[in-house]
Amino acid sequence: MQINLTWDLFIIVFFTLILSYSFIIWYNKTMKIILSSYIAILVADWIWNLIFNLIFRDFPELNVFFFKENDPVFIIFKISLFIISLVILSVRWGFEVEGVEAESSLHEIIYTLMFWALSALLIISVILVFASWASFLQWWWLDVVNSAIKSMYDSSMLVQLIVLNYNLIFIVPATIFVILSLTSEKE
Repeated sequence: MQINLTWDLFIIVFFTLILSYSFIIWYNKTMKIILSSYIAILVADWIWNLIFNLIFRDFPELNVFFFKENDPVFIIFKISLFIISLVILSVRWGFEVEGVEAESSLHEIIYTLMFWALSALLIISVILVFASWASFLQWWWLDVVNSAIKSMYDSSMLVQLIVLNYNLIFIVPATIFVILSLTSEKE
């Protein structure tokens, strides 16, 4: 049996890893990861935009020898900032999420699966948007299918689905949090 390494396989493995981790930490901590993801997006985007503007717009003499404007080092840096910020916020940040009160074990499993899917999709879509040189701090409806991720996009149905719906993937978890807050009996 031969296994071809594709972007679809990578995404499926990533989803499986996040699913496993979600069942270890359960749904309230997965909600914390989603909230931390939003903050990590802003941190990575803001720092990257600040550095990029300093190097290429404000002090162009800095990029003569060291940097090219489309250097993949910047994308790796931005994605690394996102992941490091996400891990620090998820592990070290001193807040706990008290989510929905599950009425049964089945409800706990359903909540865990729902928040697993939301967190996995959010993290993957952020990485793809960042890899395409796009920014969440700039205009919302960006064309993220550019030369940076074109080969992934052309070869993977899952990448196409995620990229085409990244703005929906971005807003759905927050919307669900608002709805759950409105339906919660806690004050």
